[in-house]
Amino acid sequence: GPIATRHALHWSLRTVRGAPGAVARGLLDETDLLFLGAMAWGARPARAGATATPGLLVVLNDGSAAAKRAALLAMRLAAALPVAWRVHERPVVDAAALDALLQRSPPLDALVLPRSLATSERWARLAHLGCPVLLIG
Repeated sequence: GPIATRHALHWSLRTVRGAPGAVARGLLDETDLLFLGAMAWGARPARAGATATPGLLVVLNDGSAAAKRAALLAMRLAAALPVAWRVHERPVVDAAALDALLQRSPPLDALVLPRSLATSERWARLAHLGCPVLLIG
């Protein structure tokens, strides 16, 4: 659109069919940003007992340059969305801590992470978290 033209952004949008994990893995090498999840970022699912508190957007920080970009993008994204979100940056100490986070209940509201943390063993969990996931290259 006009914003992309004004800022000389290169972008594409396409619909791809297939298993979410396999499709995402196939697209990841072609992009710097990849969204997973069918839910719109502008709304959050109603949960039993939920109040009108802001959604929790968790940013995983592994100390990489991509993690720094992820944190900045998460703050900008939270500010731009039509519903309230609070951003929580969470350091990734080890694989076990990350895997525990991905299995937590109730599910996360949204997750932003460097794509280096999206190992082949985690793809199925990332694709089925039940919340939007943004992978940063």
